[in-house]
Amino acid sequence: MRNIAAIVLAVGVGAGAAGPASAGFYSGSMLLDECGANLTDPVFFQKDAQCRAYVTGVADSFSCEDPFAGSRWRSPQDVTQAQIKDVAVKFLRSNPERLRLLASVLVARALQEAFPCP
Repeated sequence: MRNIAAIVLAVGVGAGAAGPASAGFYSGSMLLDECGANLTDPVFFQKDAQCRAYVTGVADSFSCEDPFAGSRWRSPQDVTQAQIKDVAVKFLRSNPERLRLLASVLVARALQEAFPCP
């Protein structure tokens, strides 16, 4: 029984550490905070993993073959998560006036510019 209580407590504490809940919106500023963490940050690996997961999720949502996608990009066969992350971070840093916008829109735009459809 103590083990179950410890697991419930650990999960509850971990969930609270993620920050306050929002309406499902993630701004460019919030994403840049995750993606721009440096190795000296005590939670670098957590932030890096969250960044890669978010950017990859957005990337998986769009393609040149999807006629319903609002944004389209062409994924080179050998592109890596790290490269997609780098494209997104470069775009975010180059467009500070847009950081208040939805992160998904900004990542989609970054990918569209870096890897346009033919």
